[in-house]
Amino acid sequence: MNINKLANDVYSLAVEKGWHEDLDSPQKTVVQIALIMSECAEAIECVRSPPTKTAGKPEGLDIELADVIIRTLDLAASLGLNMEDAITVKHEYNKTRPYKHGGKSL
Repeated sequence: MNINKLANDVYSLAVEKGWHEDLDSPQKTVVQIALIMSECAEAIECVRSPPTKTAGKPEGLDIELADVIIRTLDLAASLGLNMEDAITVKHEYNKTRPYKHGGKSL
């Protein structure tokens, strides 16, 4: 899968649905990051209290994590960021880090 192509597809759909009409504002970027965080909170809620599966709208931890990725890719594409390269660079760097680096418990 080409991550940058997916990001551009996600962004194009968001534009089509009217979500980027005022993107030039740095405040819009902050709002988009907050929305990514809200999807993370929804994923936590799925762990704490799994939703009952019903017909129609997809629900569940996998769907909320997909929303985190979709919103992240949308933001990245709207800013012209190359996420495929960024993910590769960061992953390669993480390989060099020591076991449980940073001294945190989780």
